[in-house]
Amino acid sequence: MGSGGCSPGRLDGCNGVSISAEPVEELVESFARTRLADPMVRRALERMRAVAPGVDAHEVAQLETRLVELEEQLDEPGVPIASIMRAMERVRERQAELSTRVSSAAVVALPVGDTWPPDLTRRRALVDLVVERVTIEPATMAGKFDPERVKIRDAEM
Repeated sequence: MGSGGCSPGRLDGCNGVSISAEPVEELVESFARTRLADPMVRRALERMRAVAPGVDAHEVAQLETRLVELEEQLDEPGVPIASIMRAMERVRERQAELSTRVSSAAVVALPVGDTWPPDLTRRRALVDLVVERVTIEPATMAGKFDPERVKIRDAEM
């Protein structure tokens, strides 16, 4: 999990929020395993893999065209640059999302039964298929791990 923009090495966590990584990782892995065992999720992932070549490539191409159009607008007088830059950022975010989704779904073998890969890279790729974000809420009781602080957002399929 990333630092979410927090400075590395801070002892007080991010904005005063810190948590022990191991139990969070166990929660996230358990969530991912449960989601990946769900037949509906597996079918959705299989559909992502079976999508005809060019469907996702078509959207990626449309996004690339849109990015070029936005860049050209930057040269026009009187154009609100901040708005164009925000639009360009949204396009780039969608491009990155599509790239990750398509490559992850196409490359990572789904676990069979109760097996979970020992390889950290494969486990991370599996988690990325079904988890969009993990958020840690501030503590309500000091010194005890509270799983309710860990909010896991499903990845859209």
